Amino acid sequence: METNEYRFMAKEQLFHWWYRGRRDIIKCYLDNKGIKPSSEILEVGCGPGGNLIMLKNYGKVHACELDAFSREYASSLSGVDVKNGWLPDNIPFKVDHFDIVCLFDVIEHIENDVDAVRSIVKNLNKNGKLIITVPAAPFIFGKHDKNMHHFRRYNIKSLSMLLDDSGIHVECIKYFNSILFPLAVVTRFFDFFGNNEHSVGSKFPHKFVNEVLYRIFSFERFLFWRIRFPFGLSLICVGHKR
Repeated sequence: METNEYRFMAKEQLFHWWYRGRRDIIKCYLDNKGIKPSSEILEVGCGPGGNLIMLKNYGKVHACELDAFSREYASSLSGVDVKNGWLPDNIPFKVDHFDIVCLFDVIEHIENDVDAVRSIVKNLNKNGKLIITVPAAPFIFGKHDKNMHHFRRYNIKSLSMLLDDSGIHVECIKYFNSILFPLAVVTRFFDFFGNNEHSVGSKFPHKFVNEVLYRIFSFERFLFWRIRFPFGLSLICVGHKR
Protein backbone atom coordinates (compact mmCIF):
# COMPACT_ATOMS: atom_id res chain seq x y z
CA MET A 1 0.00 0.00 0.00
CA GLU A 2 0.99 3.65 -0.32
CA THR A 3 2.26 5.59 2.70
CA ASN A 4 -0.85 7.80 2.85
CA GLU A 5 -2.94 4.63 3.34
CA TYR A 6 -0.72 3.65 6.29
CA ARG A 7 -1.14 7.12 7.79
CA PHE A 8 -4.90 6.74 7.46
CA MET A 9 -4.69 3.29 9.07
CA ALA A 10 -2.60 4.64 11.95
CA LYS A 11 -5.38 7.11 12.83
CA GLU A 12 -8.13 4.49 12.67
CA GLN A 13 -6.62 1.19 13.85
CA LEU A 14 -7.43 1.52 17.56
CA PHE A 15 -11.00 2.81 17.15
CA HIS A 16 -12.46 1.78 13.80
CA TRP A 17 -15.09 -0.97 14.10
CA TRP A 18 -13.37 -3.28 11.61
CA TYR A 19 -9.93 -3.27 13.25
CA ARG A 20 -11.42 -3.65 16.73
CA GLY A 21 -13.72 -6.46 15.64
CA ARG A 22 -10.95 -8.36 13.89
CA ARG A 23 -8.79 -8.17 17.01
CA ASP A 24 -11.67 -9.61 19.05
CA ILE A 25 -11.93 -12.59 16.69
CA ILE A 26 -8.17 -13.20 16.81
CA LYS A 27 -8.20 -12.93 20.61
CA CYS A 28 -11.05 -15.46 20.72
CA TYR A 29 -8.77 -18.02 19.10
CA LEU A 30 -5.69 -17.18 21.17
CA ASP A 31 -7.61 -17.22 24.46
CA ASN A 32 -8.92 -20.70 23.75
CA LYS A 33 -5.55 -22.20 22.87
CA GLY A 34 -3.75 -21.61 26.16
CA ILE A 35 -0.78 -19.81 24.60
CA LYS A 36 2.28 -20.02 26.86
CA PRO A 37 3.51 -16.64 28.19
CA SER A 38 6.99 -17.56 26.98
CA SER A 39 5.84 -17.92 23.36
CA GLU A 40 7.90 -16.27 20.66
CA ILE A 41 5.48 -14.43 18.35
CA LEU A 42 6.19 -12.79 15.00
CA GLU A 43 3.82 -10.50 13.09
CA VAL A 44 4.84 -10.01 9.47
CA GLY A 45 3.50 -6.88 7.79
CA CYS A 46 2.38 -5.30 11.05
CA GLY A 47 1.54 -1.93 9.47
CA PRO A 48 1.27 0.87 12.07
CA GLY A 49 1.17 -1.71 14.87
CA GLY A 50 -2.45 -1.89 15.98
CA ASN A 51 -2.23 -5.63 16.70
CA LEU A 52 1.12 -5.62 18.51
CA ILE A 53 -0.28 -4.36 21.82
CA MET A 54 -2.79 -7.23 21.83
CA LEU A 55 -0.18 -9.83 20.89
CA LYS A 56 2.08 -8.73 23.77
CA ASN A 57 -0.47 -10.32 26.13
CA TYR A 58 0.48 -13.74 24.73
CA GLY A 59 4.27 -13.75 24.63
CA LYS A 60 7.41 -12.01 23.40
CA VAL A 61 6.50 -10.15 20.23
CA HIS A 62 8.65 -9.40 17.18
CA ALA A 63 7.55 -7.70 13.99
CA CYS A 64 8.64 -6.54 10.57
CA GLU A 65 7.18 -4.08 8.09
CA LEU A 66 8.21 -2.65 4.71
CA ASP A 67 6.81 0.87 5.09
CA ALA A 68 9.16 3.22 6.98
CA PHE A 69 6.43 5.42 8.48
CA SER A 70 4.58 2.36 9.77
CA ARG A 71 7.73 0.86 11.32
CA GLU A 72 8.42 4.03 13.29
CA TYR A 73 4.77 4.49 14.30
CA ALA A 74 4.34 0.85 15.33
CA SER A 75 7.52 0.85 17.40
CA SER A 76 6.47 4.03 19.21
CA LEU A 77 2.95 2.74 19.82
CA SER A 78 3.82 -0.75 21.05
CA GLY A 79 7.39 -0.67 22.31
CA VAL A 80 8.24 -3.50 19.90
CA ASP A 81 11.40 -3.12 17.82
CA VAL A 82 9.86 -3.37 14.34
CA LYS A 83 12.41 -4.50 11.76
CA ASN A 84 12.60 -3.58 8.10
CA GLY A 85 11.33 -6.65 6.25
CA TRP A 86 8.96 -7.86 3.57
CA LEU A 87 7.63 -10.96 1.84
CA PRO A 88 8.76 -13.07 0.16
CA ASP A 89 12.42 -12.05 0.06
CA ASN A 90 13.45 -10.39 3.32
CA ILE A 91 12.33 -11.69 6.71
CA PRO A 92 15.07 -10.56 9.14
CA PHE A 93 14.56 -13.27 11.76
CA LYS A 94 15.89 -16.72 12.57
CA VAL A 95 14.50 -19.79 10.88
CA ASP A 96 12.85 -22.56 12.94
CA HIS A 97 12.40 -20.13 15.83
CA PHE A 98 8.84 -18.87 16.35
CA ASP A 99 5.94 -20.49 18.19
CA ILE A 100 3.41 -18.28 16.38
CA VAL A 101 3.70 -16.36 13.12
CA CYS A 102 0.87 -13.95 12.26
CA LEU A 103 -0.13 -12.63 8.84
CA PHE A 104 -3.15 -10.39 9.36
CA ASP A 105 -4.55 -9.27 5.99
CA VAL A 106 -1.14 -9.33 4.32
CA ILE A 107 -0.90 -11.99 1.62
CA GLU A 108 -3.68 -10.52 -0.52
CA HIS A 109 -1.26 -7.62 -1.15
CA ILE A 110 1.43 -9.94 -2.55
CA GLU A 111 1.24 -11.10 -6.16
CA ASN A 112 3.02 -14.41 -5.53
CA ASP A 113 1.25 -15.53 -2.38
CA VAL A 114 2.62 -19.09 -2.51
CA ASP A 115 6.25 -17.92 -2.33
CA ALA A 116 5.27 -15.48 0.41
CA VAL A 117 3.79 -18.15 2.67
CA ARG A 118 6.57 -20.65 1.90
CA SER A 119 9.17 -18.12 2.98
CA ILE A 120 7.48 -17.42 6.32
CA VAL A 121 6.91 -21.10 7.09
CA LYS A 122 10.68 -21.41 7.50
CA ASN A 123 10.52 -19.18 10.59
CA LEU A 124 8.17 -21.54 12.46
CA ASN A 125 9.66 -24.01 14.91
CA LYS A 126 8.61 -27.66 14.70
CA ASN A 127 5.49 -27.06 16.82
CA GLY A 128 4.81 -23.54 15.59
CA LYS A 129 1.44 -22.20 14.45
CA LEU A 130 0.70 -19.95 11.49
CA ILE A 131 -2.31 -17.63 11.94
CA ILE A 132 -3.63 -15.92 8.82
CA THR A 133 -6.55 -13.60 8.13
CA VAL A 134 -7.50 -12.62 4.58
CA PRO A 135 -10.41 -10.89 2.81
CA ALA A 136 -12.99 -13.42 1.59
CA ALA A 137 -15.68 -13.69 -1.09
CA PRO A 138 -13.89 -13.22 -4.45
CA PHE A 139 -17.14 -12.23 -6.16
CA ILE A 140 -17.20 -8.88 -4.32
CA PHE A 141 -13.66 -7.94 -5.44
CA GLY A 142 -13.98 -4.33 -6.53
CA LYS A 143 -13.12 -0.69 -5.94
CA HIS A 144 -12.23 -1.12 -2.26
CA ASP A 145 -9.80 -3.94 -3.08
CA LYS A 146 -8.19 -2.01 -5.92
CA ASN A 147 -7.75 1.07 -3.71
CA MET A 148 -6.11 -1.15 -1.07
CA HIS A 149 -3.85 -2.76 -3.71
CA HIS A 150 -5.29 -6.23 -3.23
CA PHE A 151 -4.47 -8.86 -5.82
CA ARG A 152 -7.29 -11.17 -4.77
CA ARG A 153 -9.86 -12.26 -2.21
CA TYR A 154 -10.05 -15.87 -1.00
CA ASN A 155 -12.55 -18.59 -0.21
CA ILE A 156 -12.01 -21.66 1.98
CA LYS A 157 -10.91 -23.79 -0.99
CA SER A 158 -8.38 -21.33 -2.43
CA LEU A 159 -6.84 -20.47 0.94
CA SER A 160 -6.61 -24.15 1.94
CA MET A 161 -4.90 -24.98 -1.36
CA LEU A 162 -2.46 -22.10 -0.91
CA LEU A 163 -1.46 -23.28 2.55
CA ASP A 164 -1.21 -26.91 1.49
CA ASP A 165 1.08 -25.92 -1.39
CA SER A 166 3.15 -23.91 1.09
CA GLY A 167 3.74 -26.77 3.52
CA ILE A 168 1.07 -25.95 6.09
CA HIS A 169 -1.40 -28.43 7.53
CA VAL A 170 -4.68 -26.59 8.16
CA GLU A 171 -6.13 -27.13 11.65
CA CYS A 172 -8.95 -24.59 11.60
CA ILE A 173 -10.37 -22.38 8.86
CA LYS A 174 -13.49 -20.26 9.26
CA TYR A 175 -15.32 -17.32 7.78
CA PHE A 176 -15.92 -14.33 10.04
CA ASN A 177 -17.47 -10.87 9.82
CA SER A 178 -20.48 -12.80 8.56
CA ILE A 179 -23.41 -10.99 10.16
CA LEU A 180 -22.55 -7.80 8.27
CA PHE A 181 -21.90 -9.67 5.02
CA PRO A 182 -25.26 -8.75 3.36
CA LEU A 183 -24.66 -5.07 4.07
CA ALA A 184 -21.21 -5.32 2.51
CA VAL A 185 -22.61 -6.91 -0.63
CA VAL A 186 -25.04 -4.00 -1.00
CA THR A 187 -22.24 -1.42 -0.62
CA ARG A 188 -20.13 -3.26 -3.22
CA PHE A 189 -23.12 -3.09 -5.57
CA PHE A 190 -23.21 0.71 -5.19
CA ASP A 191 -19.43 0.81 -5.70
CA PHE A 192 -19.77 -1.08 -8.96
CA PHE A 193 -22.28 1.34 -10.44
CA GLY A 194 -21.03 4.52 -8.76
CA ASN A 195 -18.64 7.09 -10.22
CA ASN A 196 -16.85 7.96 -6.97
CA GLU A 197 -13.20 6.88 -6.94
CA HIS A 198 -13.51 6.04 -3.23
CA SER A 199 -15.48 3.01 -2.12
CA VAL A 200 -18.61 3.27 0.02
CA GLY A 201 -17.62 3.10 3.69
CA SER A 202 -14.00 4.11 3.12
CA LYS A 203 -14.33 7.09 5.48
CA PHE A 204 -14.48 6.76 9.26
CA PRO A 205 -18.19 6.44 10.12
CA HIS A 206 -20.09 8.57 12.62
CA LYS A 207 -19.19 7.65 16.19
CA PHE A 208 -22.60 6.06 16.88
CA VAL A 209 -22.57 4.07 13.63
CA ASN A 210 -19.00 2.96 14.30
CA GLU A 211 -19.97 1.62 17.72
CA VAL A 212 -23.03 -0.21 16.38
CA LEU A 213 -21.02 -1.86 13.62
CA TYR A 214 -18.32 -2.83 16.12
CA ARG A 215 -20.80 -4.44 18.50
CA ILE A 216 -22.40 -6.44 15.68
CA PHE A 217 -19.02 -7.61 14.40
CA SER A 218 -17.61 -8.32 17.86
CA PHE A 219 -20.68 -10.37 18.82
CA GLU A 220 -19.37 -13.10 16.54
CA ARG A 221 -16.69 -13.96 19.09
CA PHE A 222 -19.42 -15.55 21.22
CA LEU A 223 -20.38 -17.74 18.25
CA PHE A 224 -16.85 -18.55 17.05
CA TRP A 225 -16.68 -22.08 18.48
CA ARG A 226 -20.43 -22.77 18.15
CA ILE A 227 -21.30 -21.82 14.56
CA ARG A 228 -19.51 -22.36 11.28
CA PHE A 229 -20.72 -19.55 9.04
CA PRO A 230 -21.01 -20.52 5.33
CA PHE A 231 -19.87 -17.04 4.23
CA GLY A 232 -18.16 -13.93 5.53
CA LEU A 233 -16.13 -10.89 4.59
CA SER A 234 -12.97 -12.47 6.00
CA LEU A 235 -11.32 -15.81 6.69
CA ILE A 236 -9.17 -16.86 9.62
CA CYS A 237 -6.98 -19.91 9.29
CA VAL A 238 -4.64 -21.63 11.74
CA GLY A 239 -2.20 -24.35 10.75
CA HIS A 240 1.15 -25.90 11.56
CA LYS A 241 4.23 -26.81 9.55
CA ARG A 242 4.12 -30.28 8.03
